[in-house]
Amino acid sequence: MSGAHKPLLESSRPALDEGEAPSSSDARVPVSVTRQRRMIEPWKVLELGKRDAREPARQPVRAHDKVFPRRNVGGGALNAAFMTAGVTATAAVWWRFVHRVSGFDLSPRVHAALEGRTFLASCVAALVTLAVTLTLAILAVRARPRSPAFSLAALGMLLVSISFTFIALTTGSRETVGMTGDAVTLIVGSLPFVAIGLALRVLRNGWIAGAEREGLERESVFFAAALATAIALVGVETLFGAGLGRLLRAL
Repeated sequence: MSGAHKPLLESSRPALDEGEAPSSSDARVPVSVTRQRRMIEPWKVLELGKRDAREPARQPVRAHDKVFPRRNVGGGALNAAFMTAGVTATAAVWWRFVHRVSGFDLSPRVHAALEGRTFLASCVAALVTLAVTLTLAILAVRARPRSPAFSLAALGMLLVSISFTFIALTTGSRETVGMTGDAVTLIVGSLPFVAIGLALRVLRNGWIAGAEREGLERESVFFAAALATAIALVGVETLFGAGLGRLLRAL
């Protein structure tokens, strides 16, 4: 506070008579600086309000233009070349050493795994496949961008879980002896879609990883394509073993 304001502050308080003791209200903490300024120079507060009213309205900030990355045609061509090399190499090795004309028939193996302990084995398999189904469904929902490959794998695993649950609930029933074989056929026919869905996701991840590289440092695309091709071929061979080949020949 400047010295010119002190007399005004002192005059604003009532004077005390001689010998009169100050009251308890005078011994209070002094008022705030803002109140003192309003008491001393109230016109400044009014002028401040007028100045605010005269100020022009604030202009809204313009929306910035979206920045799109420049399309790298050469990088996409290199990705395609590495991916083609990985798919071709894996398919050639598979055709030479692993391929079977009749495919992989998993039905006898599933029947052998369930024989003698059908209820316990089918219950454990149903719980495990259900957990895998939930995991794949969560990955399909949380993946950005959304992943149809995980959705396909989750749907296939859900059919497997339902089939094992049916086998567990109908164990020991004479009326459903033939239906157990149909459930096993459904299990064997659903597993290939799980493999194909996972293969598509691996292939996509490899492509994205290669798009972030520069030059010829794209070995991740090659290995991802090789792994995805191997997983997809397992699914295709299993699908043919489940009866797809016989169905196509009949048509």
